Amino acid sequence: MSALSARSLERRFLLLTSTRWLQVGVVFGLTILLALQRGLSIAEVGVLLSVQGFVVLALELPSGSLADSLGRRPVLLLAAIAAIAATVLVVIATDFVGFALALLVQGVFRALDSGPLEAWFVDALGPDVAPARVARSLGRGSTVLGASIAVGSAGGGLLVWVGPRSGPGPARPPVPRRPRDRDRPPHPAGRPGGRAARPARSTSTAGSIG
Repeated sequence: MSALSARSLERRFLLLTSTRWLQVGVVFGLTILLALQRGLSIAEVGVLLSVQGFVVLALELPSGSLADSLGRRPVLLLAAIAAIAATVLVVIATDFVGFALALLVQGVFRALDSGPLEAWFVDALGPDVAPARVARSLGRGSTVLGASIAVGSAGGGLLVWVGPRSGPGPARPPVPRRPRDRDRPPHPAGRPGGRAARPARSTSTAGSIG
C-alpha cells in the first residue's frame, strides 16, 4: 500500500472517530440533566449509569465475536441503529424505567461500537504497513477521541446555558436576589429600628373653653 493511501485511510479513521465521539460528549451531560429535570434523584441517576456500565461489560466479548463473524461494517451499522434508538428513548423517557431502558440500549450501542472501527482501520492498512505507523495512527485516534468528547461536552453545556428554558432547573439554578427596602414588609412599629409613631393631634375645638 502506498503512503498516500495510508494517509487517506488515516484521515477517514480520524474523521469517523471524531464524529462518533463528538455526539457522545454533547448528549452525555444532557442525559443526566434531563433525568434530574424529569424527577429522578441523584441516586437513581447513579444506578442508571451503573446499568449501562454492566451492559457494556457483559457484551464486550460477545460483540467482538460478532464483529469477527459478521464483519466490521455490519456491526458498526448495528451500533449506529442502537445509538439512534437509545437517543429516541432518552427523549421520550419520563420515569426511572424509561431511562433505564434507554441506557440499556445505549450500553448495547457502546458494546457493539467498541473495537470494530479500529479493527477495520488495521485490516484496511494491510500487512505491508509498518507496525510503528499503525501504532502512531491509533494513538492519533485516541487523541482525537478525547478531544471530541471534551469539545462535545463543552458545546452541550453551552447549549444548556444559553438555550431557552421553561423554568429553573438543575442545570442553571436561579441566583438569589438581595431584597430592597421597598420589598421588605412594613415594620410593626412604623419604621425599622424606630419608635412607634405618635397619634396625630386632634384639631377639633369641641370642648375648648370659650
